[in-house]
Amino acid sequence: MVPDKSDLLYAGSGFRFFDDLENHCYTKSLGLKDLSAPHENKIENEPLRFEPITLTKFWHPGEWIWKGHIPKSFCYLDTIQSMFSDLSNYFLDTKWKQDITDYADDCWDSRNPSCYDHQMEFFLKDIWLTHEYILGPGFTNLLNTHWNPRLEKIVVHPGGARRKIENLFGGDTFPAFFFNTGGIHFDFLEHMEPLDLDYWFNPSVHISDKNEWWKIDLIPDHGSMIPHCSVDLMDIIASKKIWYEKLYNRTTDPNFKIYVDDKSGHDLVQETLLTWFENAGWLTEHRSDCSVKITYKNCNDTESIQKAIIQSVYTCFAEVDFETQNVEVIQCN
Repeated sequence: MVPDKSDLLYAGSGFRFFDDLENHCYTKSLGLKDLSAPHENKIENEPLRFEPITLTKFWHPGEWIWKGHIPKSFCYLDTIQSMFSDLSNYFLDTKWKQDITDYADDCWDSRNPSCYDHQMEFFLKDIWLTHEYILGPGFTNLLNTHWNPRLEKIVVHPGGARRKIENLFGGDTFPAFFFNTGGIHFDFLEHMEPLDLDYWFNPSVHISDKNEWWKIDLIPDHGSMIPHCSVDLMDIIASKKIWYEKLYNRTTDPNFKIYVDDKSGHDLVQETLLTWFENAGWLTEHRSDCSVKITYKNCNDTESIQKAIIQSVYTCFAEVDFETQNVEVIQCN
């Protein structure tokens, strides 16, 4: 099922705001039990039996899932300042050497806030994804995006960690799925392609040579049904455990040393990164015995040096080489 591209582009906006869409049309139009009914009229644990593609009937004129490149300037992204603050807290609290001997398996799931350690795990996921992104190059699987009319920005959701890595290491555009909520039109849609929904909503679609299958869920929001396109992966927790072990083994090895050549002309390198590394016992003044060499070049403003520091830390521990006009990271041995 693929409509004519020109019909979508010039359908006009059909946007309507229903913050409680499920009570307006979601369950009633499907003939399902009204979720807003009093408790005594509901059947506990009653399954909702329908195919997700059925919910596309609630899309407005011009709405569709598109595939192509999104300009980063249209997107709501994490600020460099917020990412730098998270990284600073990670090192100040020495999360890199946290003992997880008694860290239960269910604690690796962010849906278990009673024991989930966000500060430790965000860094593990970020360096794992940095490793994947740099060696890719880029991510194997597309980011999922949609227009958020409240923010008046395109948001990446789900996929917050990959959004950060794309922002740190990507260019001016990135490949993605995009849902133009309300039928909103952008010029870049001319260079994207509408998805064949019959194909992409097929639960058996096999995308790559990995054990990955795409799935599309439709979530009521912004007066429509917002698609969440994602690969059905089972190895997120396993990958975080692997990278915890890699990071712990490397950073607790007495022979692990980092040589820093600071030509940035900015005090922030000394005030933050060199202090983090010195307190951890990783700094060396000798290039010959370093495990990683980091060179900071001329940076004219605080945000540029903050970004360079984040990039260097992530690639240092992701065990990959990296270079921009502001920073160079070389894995020595």
